[in-house]
Amino acid sequence: GKVGRNAFNQWDMPDVEMNFSTFDLSSVTNVDYQAFYFCRKARGALDLPKIRSFDNFAFYGCGSLKAAYLATNRHEAVETIGSQVFRDCLALEKLELNLASGTVCPENFLYGSTGVREIRFLGLPPTRESLTNLLRYAPETEGAKGCTVYGSTWQVAPDGRNWASLANEPTAEESAALKNLLEGIK
Repeated sequence: GKVGRNAFNQWDMPDVEMNFSTFDLSSVTNVDYQAFYFCRKARGALDLPKIRSFDNFAFYGCGSLKAAYLATNRHEAVETIGSQVFRDCLALEKLELNLASGTVCPENFLYGSTGVREIRFLGLPPTRESLTNLLRYAPETEGAKGCTVYGSTWQVAPDGRNWASLANEPTAEESAALKNLLEGIK
């Protein structure tokens, strides 16, 4: 099933109280464009165990959403992620998800959602790009509790990527920064 385009869109409307914890979204595989756009008073935990795709701005502005559990069924994985899906979800603290192999979280997936304290990957390790994009808007460690990322060390992606390779293989930017640092020490 799916939650259709603009289904609960509250842009330019009075705020309506809703609690994601009371919604039965267990069979939803797709959340369409702006389905929960600006549902500022939508609170609780979002549980989408079979989700496979999110369209642009699906939960944009859900400022009271506390947690999101995505594709948590053993054989499910998120395959498609649109732009700014969880933008400005100010109360969002926990994100748990299973990404299909090669799925990339867009750079602005969590834009403005600076309260995220925990990201848990349930299946394959994410691409480096996804991990970077997810952490791009995580809280800074200055004065705020940082964000912790969890993953299963035994999971290996079809391309051989695992958590150790994510931690040990520097990007070009990291290599350049390290080189500059080492040159400055000489």
